[in-house]
Amino acid sequence: MAELIRKVDGLSGPDREVDALIATVLEPHRFDAPGFTPKRPIPPFRYDPAEGAIRFEGGGIMDVRFFPPVTASIDAAMSLAISKLDTGAVDIEVSHRSVGGSVYGRAEICGPQCYGVAHHIRGGPAIALCIAILRAVENKDSGHE
Repeated sequence: MAELIRKVDGLSGPDREVDALIATVLEPHRFDAPGFTPKRPIPPFRYDPAEGAIRFEGGGIMDVRFFPPVTASIDAAMSLAISKLDTGAVDIEVSHRSVGGSVYGRAEICGPQCYGVAHHIRGGPAIALCIAILRAVENKDSGHE
């Protein structure tokens, strides 16, 4: 999870390959095709922007539209947060500001304590929210609630 958080934190804008990488950790069911046995772990892949698809090492292709644009859309990232976190027990706050053409994002997921906080300078509020979600899930999974 730490490697994925670093990758998301290093973004300077939305990234469809990273959207799919987030799904490998938080929503692996999106990779499952009807009638086929799910493959776990999910094979490595790369995003092919010319085709709008991800290509799996060893063969296989999947349309990137199966993955919500969580690094680009606050609504998509918020839907992810709602599906992965007990939103009855947490508050989710997202804010942004624009300074000199750059968008600064901040996201915080808190309950009795803060589970995930992120400040993102280059990519804006959707990316900050993705980082906060990943941190909150990491804390939840490690028992640091």
